[in-house]
Amino acid sequence: MKKKLRLISIFLFVLLAAASLFAGCDSGRAVEEGKVPLDIYMQQGNQYSGVTEPNRVWLKIEEDTGVQTSFEGPTAEYHAQPLVGTMMDIARGRSEVDIIWMQPEQTGTGYSDWVKEGLFYNMDTLLAMNPGEYPYIEMLFQTDLYKSLSWEGAHTMVPWLTTNNIYGIYYRGDWLAKIGYYEKDEQGNPVHDEKGRLIPVAPKTISEFADVMQKFSDPSYDLNPGTKTYGMSPHQEPFAMNLLYHAFGVVEDFSLDENGNVVYSYMQDEYKTFLKWMNSMYKAGWIEPQFNTNSGVKDRDLFKKGTVGILITDVEQHVKWVLSEMPEAVNESSEVSQTIVMGAPLLGDGTNGSVEGLQGSSTRGSWWGGFSIAKTCEEPEAAMRYLNYLISPEGSKVNRYGVEGIHYTEDENGRIITNDEERGKRGDRCFSESIGKDGVRAYNGCYLIGFNQQGGVMDWSKFETEKRVIVSNDPAVLDYQFQDLIEDAAELNVPYYDALPETLIFDSATTLLVDKIKARAQEFYLPAVIQYSEADIDARWNEMIAACSDLGWAAAQQGILASAREFGYVQ
Repeated sequence: MKKKLRLISIFLFVLLAAASLFAGCDSGRAVEEGKVPLDIYMQQGNQYSGVTEPNRVWLKIEEDTGVQTSFEGPTAEYHAQPLVGTMMDIARGRSEVDIIWMQPEQTGTGYSDWVKEGLFYNMDTLLAMNPGEYPYIEMLFQTDLYKSLSWEGAHTMVPWLTTNNIYGIYYRGDWLAKIGYYEKDEQGNPVHDEKGRLIPVAPKTISEFADVMQKFSDPSYDLNPGTKTYGMSPHQEPFAMNLLYHAFGVVEDFSLDENGNVVYSYMQDEYKTFLKWMNSMYKAGWIEPQFNTNSGVKDRDLFKKGTVGILITDVEQHVKWVLSEMPEAVNESSEVSQTIVMGAPLLGDGTNGSVEGLQGSSTRGSWWGGFSIAKTCEEPEAAMRYLNYLISPEGSKVNRYGVEGIHYTEDENGRIITNDEERGKRGDRCFSESIGKDGVRAYNGCYLIGFNQQGGVMDWSKFETEKRVIVSNDPAVLDYQFQDLIEDAAELNVPYYDALPETLIFDSATTLLVDKIKARAQEFYLPAVIQYSEADIDARWNEMIAACSDLGWAAAQQGILASAREFGYVQ
């Protein structure tokens, strides 16, 4: 299982245990005649706590699918490891749940073992028994990306589909202008917008980025009076640097070299070169010295406070979570056209060991956990019908934007126009909020319950020709106030694709080896940047590679290749 980091608030409350964590949302509803009741276990089940009357979106989904849904789940914000046992109690029939959401990577080999144990329905069998009834699930399992998302030879999960545009680089535009990064004409004179303000521009290459890092850390620029500033304070997870290290030729996760051998990103020599560059910037004082403690959203907090001028983290709906709490940075400036600027993945230019012309950003946004049908479900066909609807073009729009003609309309360009008045009616205040066009907060965002079931609107127009599904989000609905920045991040995105997809699932033995090897290799990141000299990096690197070899790297490579051959990614 490929690791995908979600850098938002992840608080694993170990004290949240077992049955006391559940919050049903409509325990008093009588089942309507002709409807099939489905109880769905979700992460963030607390979002449904206290909801006693379904809203119009909820009812529309039920009407279109012939089911009647209720939800439960942990009050923890994320799917925490202590809750795995609770979920398996559900699957084994000790609680009446029909559909279970989970992240298999959080369970080690657990999910694969539970498939072996027969706790979930084989969706391939359900498709064969009901030909043509669930066309979108059937197509999903034929796509080049999701065909390999199977365990023990069976598709047992409809994944939560998300877009590829998950990471971006945020820059303080006012800081960029102060250090000379603004639009200039051919003579080198500043270009101003219609209000006479400077137009800040983000660095594009590795050398420009290093220059910005140095100047953001230079006290003579006095970027935040009274505060020691730095270029950035990255997250402690190495994945946070993906928009930088692809410029050095580092792959995303597991890929193939020119000889067809399996390589792992954090074991490549190119990654060691990247770490030496990071180490040099840290030693120069351009990286905030305590970045190794950045878990959860601490890296975002330092950006908001003006300690650092660069933040590398999630985009799309995360833009508002980053910027809504920093009004001093997002308020209109009298000096620059925008005080937050989105940047593209850094382009290699041959400096500092980078490879000229290389760039890219993570493509690890294609799925995030998914939905399995527990064997305790008495009507799995109804559960399949419900899941099929969520990934259909029509159903995904309902699940994202609400009921067309009531909660939204589309303009001639396909952009979503929300009806904030209808969305704000009693019982329908189930949409996220942001500042609207009149400067007042409104329910102009995504449907909240649907948000926790799928991550976008599904376009199947490329299935026949390219065997893929396109997942998209309207920037204005993700957040009306910051839609321009969300759109900028999407336009600047340069997806990096490995030769092997992230959805490639390995057998249990290989998964165990892979988890140990990844953990050992990733330990190298923080000390290499903070502690080691350049000579130490070389010596310790060789030790790490030897340790991974002892852990079974050769066997892991063969297991990965076997899975790749099984699904046709390797001949």
